[in-house]
Amino acid sequence: MKTTNVLVMMDDSYDVVAAVHTGVSSLTSTRDDKITIIAIIKAESQQQVVLTSIMDTLKLLKCSLHPSTKFNVFAIPETICLLESTIQKLVMKVQPRLMVLGLNGLYSAIVHSHTYRRAIIVHHIESSNHPVPDLENEDYLIRDSPRCLSPGAWEDDEEVF
Repeated sequence: MKTTNVLVMMDDSYDVVAAVHTGVSSLTSTRDDKITIIAIIKAESQQQVVLTSIMDTLKLLKCSLHPSTKFNVFAIPETICLLESTIQKLVMKVQPRLMVLGLNGLYSAIVHSHTYRRAIIVHHIESSNHPVPDLENEDYLIRDSPRCLSPGAWEDDEEVF
């Protein structure tokens, strides 16, 4: 799905390059494009390293972006108070049409329940070892989502949400 407003959320167990590439490739390449990247990190000391990695990835993908694309990048330590509330406020402020989600169980469930009420399309990245998902393939939608057209695709999966 192509859209003008994409939110990429991931934690440190997911590949930054794959997640950002998926978000960028979902944009329509118009002047209205907006991408927000939120990385949940283990400690505040990782903040600069993660931000640099994301910015380097965006520079590599610059040719895929419309020149007037707006983007915001956040690296939020999971140790901050009210992380759940902070994430929800960011999602409400950004109001994305599409989310590329690379979060482990707890955060994934929190975000999924919020996006379900807001009718945001969510693509869930399964792990850092998987290739960049094909956003036209419904199997990459978050499991149990009302938009997931092929729930049987998850039968062999050992991970439980």
